[in-house]
Amino acid sequence: MPTAAHLAARSLRRSSRQALLAAAAVLLAGPALPENLAAASREQPPIVWRGPDGQPLPFARDLEVEAFLRDAEVLSSVPIPEGTTGARKLLLEHDGARAHAVFRSHHDADRGVHLEDGRRLAFFLDSYKSEVAAYRLSRLLGMWNVPPAVVRRVGKRLGSVQLWVEGARTQTTVQEKRIVVPDELLAWRTKQTWEMRIFDNLINNIDRNAGNILWSQAWDLWLIDHTRSFARATELPSADRIHRCSRRLFEALARLDEESLATELENLFGRFEIHALLVRRDRVLEHLRSLIADLGEDAVLFDLEAPATAPELDEPSERAWRRPARMP
Repeated sequence: MPTAAHLAARSLRRSSRQALLAAAAVLLAGPALPENLAAASREQPPIVWRGPDGQPLPFARDLEVEAFLRDAEVLSSVPIPEGTTGARKLLLEHDGARAHAVFRSHHDADRGVHLEDGRRLAFFLDSYKSEVAAYRLSRLLGMWNVPPAVVRRVGKRLGSVQLWVEGARTQTTVQEKRIVVPDELLAWRTKQTWEMRIFDNLINNIDRNAGNILWSQAWDLWLIDHTRSFARATELPSADRIHRCSRRLFEALARLDEESLATELENLFGRFEIHALLVRRDRVLEHLRSLIADLGEDAVLFDLEAPATAPELDEPSERAWRRPARMP
């Protein structure tokens, strides 16, 4: 098991490598970065993280959030009632900044497991490591809707610490309160959902549900709780739910390679999990290319751009009752 010092050294090496690549691209104006690094070196869009008081946190980039999650003092730790693996909600503080986070330390890897819904899985994984892996892979693909997560020790337990998304509502809450999606944001919400389905098939996520789909006040999608992902199965868990994909994600999937995955998933997963992920990637691309051949490129691939402005979530209304915000 890696020590805290080893994890910190690895993170420093990874941070330094990313910084050097970005500096080389900007200052030297030399040859373009290799294709397999293009997604990882994509410029980070502005993200405003908020603390428990609703005020913005002083983090401009993911690396700053990661450092906070690793180094902050744990002021409190309370159980999260949802779930069965003992996740806890932390209150962290460092250099005057306070933020909530989720701590998970459960790790279970097995074979021939029967799930609660009757499914039998040849390979089963329910691990805190998958939470960190999902975050790192999302960034490698140029996705920014998985909150930053790191591996660290809390008390005597090693696990994942992931930043809490303040002010977001689960899909469960949206459905129960019959919250309407504004007409001008329906396309935006639907396109994000299509990307989520691509990502879940890629990582072999067998536990996506309304409780781990979060919507911000501007209807931006946040994806959490990926512990039941990255098992070695090569079959896609829900290929029938793949209908469309953004051009950006389609290109990033095609660039994904073993070297970049081994670097980003170091100390989390080994060659078997990476091989299975690449096989699933190939099957996702094969499925999308088949759809393109049948329907045409423009009917399958789309440009994903956030709306310039977005209203806040509506209160429940008669209109919402007629058309509740359900997943497409």
